[in-house]
Amino acid sequence: MKILTQNNPDEKETKNQQLAHGFFSLSVLVAFVSFCGAMSYAVWHLGAFYAQPEPFRWLTAGGCALGVVGHGAAATRAKGTNAGRMMHGISLGTWLVLSVFLAAVYMATSSAVLSAELPPEMVSIGRWVYSLAFGIGLFTSTLALVVPSAAANPLEDGSHATIGAALSKFGEPVVIILAIAASSLHLFSFGVNVARLDLFSIVAAMVIADLAFLVAEKKTISELKARHELGRYDRFDLVMWGVFGLLVLAYLVLVNIYAVRFTSGTLNLSDPTLRTVIDFYAASPSILILCLAALALITALVDSPAGVAQEEDDDGVTIITPERKSLPARAAGYITKQREGFDELRMAIKPRQVAAPAMAIQMPSQKKAVEAIVEPAAEVSGGTSKS
Repeated sequence: MKILTQNNPDEKETKNQQLAHGFFSLSVLVAFVSFCGAMSYAVWHLGAFYAQPEPFRWLTAGGCALGVVGHGAAATRAKGTNAGRMMHGISLGTWLVLSVFLAAVYMATSSAVLSAELPPEMVSIGRWVYSLAFGIGLFTSTLALVVPSAAANPLEDGSHATIGAALSKFGEPVVIILAIAASSLHLFSFGVNVARLDLFSIVAAMVIADLAFLVAEKKTISELKARHELGRYDRFDLVMWGVFGLLVLAYLVLVNIYAVRFTSGTLNLSDPTLRTVIDFYAASPSILILCLAALALITALVDSPAGVAQEEDDDGVTIITPERKSLPARAAGYITKQREGFDELRMAIKPRQVAAPAMAIQMPSQKKAVEAIVEPAAEVSGGTSKS
């Protein structure tokens, strides 16, 4: 008895797909290795063009290749944490930008046609980047190896689950502070060099603009947190403060662009838009303060509740949603609250009257009347008398 066997066409197609996938992966790997080798060769020869020491040239060229390969493999591996992949991805991007830029500068300087059209600033920037490439790459690689391991360790005080959670909480204010500092410098530069205002007006425009952005950002984030945590928020407040924050941010970005263009020498001083920006910059303290006051008053009077209030909080206490009042009732309540606060302030600063002493100084007529009453009382009680 013969057993006839026949090849399954699905299995054959699967093997062909696996072979094709393996060949494609091998081709990509070979191309990637060739690219890294050519990039290292270009970086090494660029160091010779910049007259760098030979050991430093070898370290920079080898570091570029190893940084791209090592961080690329670490960022794409199956095992690992999200923080580790993120840090390795950042380091991979840093090494790629440095390596490609240095290789591009070498190709431009080695070509007779491109070197004639190459700006001298590009050659100077390439020299600085080449000098700092190894240090920048080493810094990012160290962070990629240390930060994920440290961020996974738990904290003993129990305030946060891990160091990574603590860093993520405190990282946002640091970024905002740095952004505000950079924006303040650009606002100051714009006021001094372009608007040419006095020092007091420049400082006022700088401080009020940053303050308006911070207030709008805080109000918007507080409404978003209420929406996420409590499930109930004020839609009108969220929209108004969000739009105001975006407008202030657009104004800051526009002023920063003009300040950077003036520094780089590409600003057209006859631009009609520039005159409008200068006028708004000069009047920005009054305009922004007026907008803040108007928004504070309007958002306090107008309520647009959205979402569903939670029935119970973490302690099991029922949350009662207050009844929504009409606009005149809310306006009257707001005015009454302000009047009560003003009365309390007036009573606090009003001078108090000093109470009169218990024993007042008697006038002569009052003294005689008292003596006339005391003498008969003394005689009745058997005391001494004038008679």
